[in-house]
Amino acid sequence: MSRSFSYLEYKGFFEELVNQGITTGLNPSDSLIEYTKLNWSRAKRVDKKFKPLVETSAFLKSFNRQIKLKIITEPWCGDAAQVVPAIARLAELSGNFETEIVLRDENEELINRHLTNGGKSIPITVIIDAQTDEVLGHWGPRPIVAQQMVMDYKAKPENERSSYDDFVQEMQQWYNKDKTASIQNEFIQKLIELLG
Repeated sequence: MSRSFSYLEYKGFFEELVNQGITTGLNPSDSLIEYTKLNWSRAKRVDKKFKPLVETSAFLKSFNRQIKLKIITEPWCGDAAQVVPAIARLAELSGNFETEIVLRDENEELINRHLTNGGKSIPITVIIDAQTDEVLGHWGPRPIVAQQMVMDYKAKPENERSSYDDFVQEMQQWYNKDKTASIQNEFIQKLIELLG
């Protein structure tokens, strides 16, 4: 069964998972449950502290095309804790974006159409023309710098890598310092590329 959420509904769903000590996905392991808890705190912080850049505000004021954003995510995903609230807040600021959030593992066919280097990386924001329902493209799973960090980590021989938990911590520190600037800039750039 595939569910879909507004951002407000998704936040309620996310909080309920944390309260029940469970998570989503095909393999809800203890570590994913723990990440879900951590990500709930991170997502709340991003949501609360989000500030649009001057350029972002200017772009959103002049942007008058109706689009739908379908965000493919899972609550246990560390990148999603940073990206999803930022994209949702941009949508709120615009008034021209309709946002729908769906879970990756309930939407196999959808994620398979938006793979990253052959993998099912999330979050992915699918950008759709609201008038025609045509898929214009997508952005994600993460900003360029963060994506490079992932590629570099995976490229190292296993015996030279830091632990996965340490790597996740390093990524989260990068996101905290960046304060959603890269997400905003790259997402707006993607809209400009797709919509002209």
